[in-house]
Amino acid sequence: MFFARDKGLFDLLLPHYGPVAMQEVQDAFNLMGLPMPDQMEYRDTTDVGALVLLNPYGCTIRVTNRQKLLCETALRHPRLLQPLGTFPDTKLKIDVYPGITSLGEKDSVSSDLTKELEACGLDPVDAMNKSINCGVLANGYTVVLDIPAVTKKHASIDDDSIIVPENALQQRLYGHLRTAFTEALDTKNFESFWSVCATEYQNGLLKSCWVQATDNPVHYPAAAYERRLAQTKNVQPHYPAHFQGYNLGALL
Repeated sequence: MFFARDKGLFDLLLPHYGPVAMQEVQDAFNLMGLPMPDQMEYRDTTDVGALVLLNPYGCTIRVTNRQKLLCETALRHPRLLQPLGTFPDTKLKIDVYPGITSLGEKDSVSSDLTKELEACGLDPVDAMNKSINCGVLANGYTVVLDIPAVTKKHASIDDDSIIVPENALQQRLYGHLRTAFTEALDTKNFESFWSVCATEYQNGLLKSCWVQATDNPVHYPAAAYERRLAQTKNVQPHYPAHFQGYNLGALL
């Protein structure tokens, strides 16, 4: 991953995916009541997508190239972090993910995670090259955060042959948030969804560990976008202590 310092999200992705796909991304942000990320307000990804971190809600929006992803069945593996909701029928995959506690670079990844993914014909090696690509749910269960980095062990493996365990654990944790997301899509109003997320963030179910982790590469764009939310949605920013008096405008 690397910073996109001189372009907003729309301008970064437009040459790769065209105006139709980017209008869908713009429409999704409009529907969610969120401003389209400007320069330094998101993190671009190696699959030519983006992460937008929402500090006040403990959530992450991920825009992903569908061609870089596993089949839908494999994506439901319980060792892969599942989204709270996905915008349907879009060229790019637009997901809202729950914020969880990411592992530090010196943390070890559970061997069970590797074994369970490999047992289904999946290869998590690229995702686990850095432990920060994995994280821990509120109940201590370790999952992969960097979903596009998980591939099939062999290209010849047929998608129809991939069978994954039931993902009841994540559903128990986040089922009510997924219901709220579906209702938001149906009513075209996300205010209630963000309100529920903000409450669960305060309750500790949703996390924004990147706020305090200054060595995390998404730390600064998350703070920059939060400032934008404070301007557009009357969200009270809660920057870490070291941001007191810090000129975030210099980053923009």
